[in-house]
Amino acid sequence: KGALHFQLDEYALALPALEAALAKGYKEPLRVYEIRWRSYFSGKNYDSALADVQKAAELAPNNIDFVQAQGDISFAKADYRPAVDAYQKVLAKDPNRGGGGSGQASDTCIGRSLSDARGRLPETTKV
Repeated sequence: KGALHFQLDEYALALPALEAALAKGYKEPLRVYEIRWRSYFSGKNYDSALADVQKAAELAPNNIDFVQAQGDISFAKADYRPAVDAYQKVLAKDPNRGGGGSGQASDTCIGRSLSDARGRLPETTKV
């Protein structure tokens, strides 16, 4: 039910349904956290989005999409140091995401995001 509301961009309805699924012991909590962090992010509730994507990352520690999501959420919060750190971790695990690989738009996006986040760091903390 929560996933359907999410697909319809009904984030305010998705979140209670997803919370209920977790409370009832839904057998795929990773999916719930994934949809829920995206719902929170879409509603600009970045702290809750970050908490859920971190829970998803704990359940699937080898999934670098969750690390990239942590960077995107930190960037949206204007918290650029964690964003840079997350983007660097992603590129260390998958250099093709920096734009040198398949050339797809989604692959080049992280390279631009990393560059933009680095540019927003104070001069004393730039990497």
